[in-house]
Amino acid sequence: MWIDNPDGTSTAQEGDTLWGKYGSNWREASGFTRDPRTLQVGETVGKRNTLSQDNAESSGNGRNVVEKTQDNTSIVSSYNFSRWTYVPVEGIGVNGGSSFTGSTFLNDKSLSIFASGFLVAQNLVDDYVFFGDATLFVDGNKVGKSHFQYPNYSFISNGPPYKAIGDANFDFDFTNAQSIEVDLHFRAGIAVDAGINKRFINYSKYRMKLK
Repeated sequence: MWIDNPDGTSTAQEGDTLWGKYGSNWREASGFTRDPRTLQVGETVGKRNTLSQDNAESSGNGRNVVEKTQDNTSIVSSYNFSRWTYVPVEGIGVNGGSSFTGSTFLNDKSLSIFASGFLVAQNLVDDYVFFGDATLFVDGNKVGKSHFQYPNYSFISNGPPYKAIGDANFDFDFTNAQSIEVDLHFRAGIAVDAGINKRFINYSKYRMKLK
């Protein structure tokens, strides 16, 4: 469990993750500039009480929010957005929302996208699981597609009520890229009526501009 220091920083212990400590805003809140999977036990992160938080820029409208921080070698963004959901329950069905949140880690040679999702009507279904894929566009051209896969490390999860969807990764030379955009497309598989009926929900795509 994280050790909270008097100056406002925190020191990582065994099993601690930046996502678990700070959520999707981990980059801005922690000041950590490397890939979050490289966090070491005993490493101290966070902003001291005397420091301001003026190095972040945010943009968005309503339920769509993107926050970015940038250093000399990487750009990290956090995102969250919502989509309407129709869940067929007991022959009637209900309308509700599904929320998705995560972060991206971009450097000159690679892009990683992390995602978690929350089905608002989760208490009306027996169980559900999210699937997804990401399509990469560089300078307006589609250059690749990657499926979200459940990772073998725990920081991806945003915690209840969110479920981890996984991470999608691209290896690409972004050195001379003028624009970088990603289409996120998620689906949900749900079980209803005591697990007898299984259905799939497809959500409209969400485009995210990284550069």
